[in-house]
Amino acid sequence: MSPMIRSIPGRSAALLLVAALAGCEGGPPVPLVPARGRVTFRGEPLAGALVIFKPATPPGVDVPLSSGTTDAEGRYVLHTFAGDDGAPAGSYRVGVRVQPPSTENRTFLQKVERAPKKGASAPAERYGDPDRSGLAVEVESGVESLPDLVVD
Repeated sequence: MSPMIRSIPGRSAALLLVAALAGCEGGPPVPLVPARGRVTFRGEPLAGALVIFKPATPPGVDVPLSSGTTDAEGRYVLHTFAGDDGAPAGSYRVGVRVQPPSTENRTFLQKVERAPKKGASAPAERYGDPDRSGLAVEVESGVESLPDLVVD
């Protein structure tokens, strides 16, 4: 076999690798739009909550989950792949889940008598499940501010 013929598969593999790497540098696999919002619980900002945006798409349509974590003012910025990159435009079912503090933080909170009382300072568990929460949001291109999420 001639050297020219043997090198064609090697060159093809190298070209495919370069094309694949170039595709990775082009950005996320789906277009994302900036999106931010706020969560309130009983009229007050809900801090430290994980906000989960689950696409309300038909089965077989592949749209990734997006999420964010609320700050002290109840504000969150959605991300899908890295940083605050946003979310794909579309309809979402939303879950809001309050994570229990770590053991170290819980011990500190108990010492200063600020430990959360079960059921009194956290939203109902159903809000943690986007399919049961009753919360829905539309993420639209050009509209960065999302409606407030109100949980009780």
